[in-house]
Parts: sequence; structure tokens; C-alpha cells
Amino acid sequence: MVTSIFIIIIIALAAALWLQRKNRDEDRVRRINFENALKFIYNRFETGRPISMEGLQRGLHLSDTALLRIISRLKDKGLVTLDGKDLVLTEEGKNGALQIIRAHRLWERYLADETDMSMERIHEEAEKKEHDLDDAKLEALSAHLGYPTVDPHGDPIPGPSGEMKAPETTNLTNWPKNSPARIQHVEDEPVHVFRKVFRLGFRPGRIVRITGETESGFRVELENREIDLDFLEASNIFVVPATEIAAGRDAVPLTNLKKNETGEVVRIDEACQGLTRRRFLDLGITPGTLVTSALPNTFGGDPTAYFIRGTKIA
Repeated sequence: MVTSIFIIIIIALAAALWLQRKNRDEDRVRRINFENALKFIYNRFETGRPISMEGLQRGLHLSDTALLRIISRLKDKGLVTLDGKDLVLTEEGKNGALQIIRAHRLWERYLADETDMSMERIHEEAEKKEHDLDDAKLEALSAHLGYPTVDPHGDPIPGPSGEMKAPETTNLTNWPKNSPARIQHVEDEPVHVFRKVFRLGFRPGRIVRITGETESGFRVELENREIDLDFLEASNIFVVPATEIAAGRDAVPLTNLKKNETGEVVRIDEACQGLTRRRFLDLGITPGTLVTSALPNTFGGDPTAYFIRGTKIA
């Protein structure tokens, strides 16, 4: 009898724990859907395009029940109003969306600076992590990173009060031909376009120049290479005037040094982040450092060796 009662108690406790976890998971899913909806509306709001309830439902693949729940909650909290069928952000709604964007971009900065995760994965991971940070954790993360102002894509990171100073940029498709420009931002959506242009080497900080047009887009010079981009790919790249051409256009990779040839470090590529960048800095590879090739690049790529600050490093 005692054994039976004990088993019943264990089953009841297990059921209660399962139900508690199920409710917690469902609450989290609802919160993520709510925050994603707020961010989605803000992104459309920033482009000047209205977003209808049907557009929100299609954009986030929401069921009718989830859509109605989200719209009701957004209205109850004073984050949106309805203008006919269109959703309009209030000032409170804009500030709420900016805090989610702040969390996303701080996570991207953290993953770029503190890990060796590829840029293709950083956005996807930040999409998950952005929902796990409250205000205190956000401030702690920002302080740990040294209060960064831009994410790895060149996007400005909103401040604690929602303030955001975005640089004036121009879409590459509108940039004058044969005029050098510095990449300020690479749009991370659509993801397949971002992955392609990033793998081709189009990254914040690099110097580009449109040299001609093709049937589907543009011919672009990037670090002494000419690359054809279609219109959609080029439209994902935003630029500012190039002010330091010598440090970008005229620089060559360290691997170009011949034996006993010395070069001066002008910069570390912005695409090199995380543990690799930190390792370079620890070795003294900083702007102004003289580096001499002791063992040139071989056919297979390894090994190579250089004299850096009086030490031979392989």
C-alpha cells in the first residue's frame, strides 16, 4: 500500500513538473512571437512602408489565434494603434522595438568579438539570444564589450534610452562610377544574399569602386579584384566616401611579402574578429608594427614565419 502511494506521489510530481515546464515553454514562445512582431513592425516602419495585420501574419507565419493574441497585447500595452487595416507604432512601441534591436546587435558584437563563429551564423544565433536579455543583462553585456556603437555588419547599436546615431550611407547601386567608397554596412537579409556577398569579401571597412555595368548589375572592384554583382546583391551594400584609401586600397595581405621583405601593418581586416583578432593583437600585430618575412608562403600555405617586434613567430 505504501509503495503504491509513493508511486502515485512520484507520478503526480512528475506530471506537475512537466506541466510547469510546458507552461513556461509556451510563455516563452508567446513572448518571442510578440517581440518578433514588434521588431517586424518597426523594420517596416523605418522603411516608410505600412504593415497590415495580414502582412504581419504572412511575414511571421502566424496562426489566426497567435495573430489576434499579439495584436491585442500590442494594443493593450499602447505599442501600436490601428489606422484602418494598417498597424502604426506609437512612441512607446518604437522604444520597445529598439531595445530588442539593441539586444540583437549587442549579441552579434559579442559573438564576433569573443568567439570564432562565422559571420553567416552570427545573425542566426543572435536571433535566438536577443530574447534572453533583460535591461540589467543588456547593460552588463554592453559594458563588457566596451560600449560598442556598431555591430559587425556596420549597423548602429541603439543606446539604453533608444537613442541611435546612424551614419549617412548610400546604397552601392546609387554610388557614382569610378569613385572609391568604404563599405559601412552589409544588410543581413535576405540571408542567402548576405552569405554570398560576405563570402565574396564585401565587408564593413573595405574599399570598393564601381568600374562598370553588366546585364544584371554592376562590376565592382574590391581589393584589386573585379567582381560582378547583380542588382539585388549590390543593393545589400551601403557605403560612405572613402577617406583612407592608402590603408584600404593600396594595402596588400601579409602573405604577399617575399623572404626578408619588410612591411608595415596598416590595419587588421575588419572581417577578422573574435579569438583570431585578439591573438594577433597579443602578438603585437598592430598598426605601425614592422613585419619581416622569415619563411615565405609555400605551395600548401603552411608553414610561414615572420619577425615581429624582434621575435620570430610561425
